[in-house]
Amino acid sequence: LPVASIPGFSRDMTLFDAGFDASWEIDLIGRRDAQDAAAAAKEAQASAALRDIQLTLTAEVARAYIDLRTAEAESANVRAQADELAELTRLITLRQRAGLATKIEVESAASTEAAMRTAADARAADIAGARYRIARLIGFCIENFFQKPVMQVSVEYQTGILSGKRDFGCKIFTA
Repeated sequence: LPVASIPGFSRDMTLFDAGFDASWEIDLIGRRDAQDAAAAAKEAQASAALRDIQLTLTAEVARAYIDLRTAEAESANVRAQADELAELTRLITLRQRAGLATKIEVESAASTEAAMRTAADARAADIAGARYRIARLIGFCIENFFQKPVMQVSVEYQTGILSGKRDFGCKIFTA
């Protein structure tokens, strides 16, 4: 736009334009304050939701860890009972050979022992399930998780998070 075509400017007058515009609006109703308050409330809501999710996740991990330790303790008890029942079956078998016990007593003891071994297998499945839940909750590779103790995996996971490492050596799942 030539300067001479602007009314009130002479041909030899220089026009400078910095490309800066400013405007000001009077907020009579308080709309800006209300928008600021609404944004602050949304931020507080998002922060509270994040804390809620973190607390829920922590509680779920703690519950899965307690389930794991409970299943491990029950498994140890059931295995010990199965071993005791195996010894009892052996003793009853010896008594039968000596003519002091019946075949029914031997079969009953063997059946009880077999039932206890089956219960031990169920406890092993409970342990695997609890380990799987913990691994998935913390976002760890399932294959690597089963090869190490739970506490070691937890420390490695926390260290990886703090260092910004996202792949914990897993080819299938990544955190």
